[in-house]
Amino acid sequence: MLDILRRHADSWIIKVLLVGVALSFIIGFGAFFYIKDLIGKGRGRKPAIVVNGEAISTARIQNALRNLEYQYQQIFGENYDPETFRDQLRRQAIDQLIDYTILRQEAERKDIPVSDEELKRKIHEYPVFQTNGKFDIEKFKRFFGQRRGRSGLTQKRFLEEERQQLRVEKLRRMILDSVKVSDAEVEEAYRLKNEQVNLLYVAFDPKDETGEISFTEEELEAFFNQDPSAFQLPERRRISYVVFDASRYLDGIEISPEQIAAFYEENRDRFRVEEEIHARHILVKSSPDASAAEDEAARKKAEALLAKIRQGADFASVARENSDDLSNRDKGGDLGFFGRGRMVPPFEDAAFALLPGEVSDVVKTRFGYHIIKLEEKREARQKSLEEVSDEIAAELKAEEARKRAEAAAKAFAEALQNPEDFEKVAQQQGLEVETTPLFARGDPIEGLDRPWALISEVFRLEKGGVTEPVRAGERFVVARLDEIASPKTPTFEEVREKVIARFKKEKRKERAKARAEAFLAELKGGAAWDDLVTREHLEVEETGWFN
Repeated sequence: MLDILRRHADSWIIKVLLVGVALSFIIGFGAFFYIKDLIGKGRGRKPAIVVNGEAISTARIQNALRNLEYQYQQIFGENYDPETFRDQLRRQAIDQLIDYTILRQEAERKDIPVSDEELKRKIHEYPVFQTNGKFDIEKFKRFFGQRRGRSGLTQKRFLEEERQQLRVEKLRRMILDSVKVSDAEVEEAYRLKNEQVNLLYVAFDPKDETGEISFTEEELEAFFNQDPSAFQLPERRRISYVVFDASRYLDGIEISPEQIAAFYEENRDRFRVEEEIHARHILVKSSPDASAAEDEAARKKAEALLAKIRQGADFASVARENSDDLSNRDKGGDLGFFGRGRMVPPFEDAAFALLPGEVSDVVKTRFGYHIIKLEEKREARQKSLEEVSDEIAAELKAEEARKRAEAAAKAFAEALQNPEDFEKVAQQQGLEVETTPLFARGDPIEGLDRPWALISEVFRLEKGGVTEPVRAGERFVVARLDEIASPKTPTFEEVREKVIARFKKEKRKERAKARAEAFLAELKGGAAWDDLVTREHLEVEETGWFN
């Protein structure tokens, strides 16, 4: 399959095929964000992209970006950091819109039919139009009645767009069904998916470049003038908000023994401790592409080391002096505790067959020849209810407190008749209203832990809008958008401190890169890895197994 893609990279069919996963985002993501995209159309903004004569507006790109951000929030939860993903997601959103537009244009050209019954089934699947899991025609009518005045979105227009999307989905299936995959391509795909590697590496961190960085005012201004837009102040927003902290609702929550026992029975697998062993090893490297003579030399060296150990030599000392596994050589080959599935099969099978204190014969893997010593073994077992009852009780209590905090937040939101009631309702409920300074999408909000989901919701609001309850750490927050500050390109004087910080950062990156390039050049020139690592005071790190 990969070879087919490489040979036909310029084919429009292959390009369309590559968007198969992306299409699920545009076609199947659901009514809420899709309808927001429709509402955002037709507001007179200049197109950001033109595809075969058809304009894609900046507003549509922003809506597609928000949809992707929402998906990533669902995947990463409270650990989602928009700064980490923003550039990648923006490129992805643009690519998806372009691909979708090309597909839709082709589907229209082919006049792919979509029946009324197919359209009806699709509309009925949207949760936003359902009550108790079933399509509700009154809810459907009410939805468009509420939006007609301020957005121009009508049932007719919505159904036309839905029909178009079904055409695109049919075209996509036609393309995918036409692709034939050989056994060799299946084998290659399986190998790429399942083959694992473990890397040792050294990092040259710009933060370690602590030497003095001097500059003149002229250098700073020249650096700024290279790209003033890089210092652009993004759109910023200011909110008022109230917090519902789960810890405030812990008092009075009682968890019964029956609840604890029921949770234990429903989650027995969580409390099962799998078999683990604590082992050491010595590696004599022999790569899969080594010659027969090289491989034989490695095997003989491993056999000699094994004989030395069986004659009474200390295993850890022999490992420190001879092992080629740099990640644990200095620890006497200590691998710590690990369970099944962590090591390559020949190594795992040999290690788990040993008894504590035993040393294996020489074991061959794709990395070379190993000698393994088992230090300890922990048998698999099920933790008893008594062992974990306190842990379960604390978890159930915290979960109930979160539910109560969320319920209080929902009650507050429902009590708001309009945004101006925010302070009055807060006062009635004994809540303190907090106000933020202006902040951008990637900025933290002081006093709130992991606020990224809240920030994402705030940047979907119109001025004066109020969020639904949003979780931030162990709190739920309801916020009102008070102010929107448009993006602007600042003067040098306005951002001088930021220019200094970025100038220094770039210089440190240049120094780190120069060190890394010099290290690599010496390594390619024949210098020993260990000698270079020691001289440069570098720490060897390990990725762990991955594919």
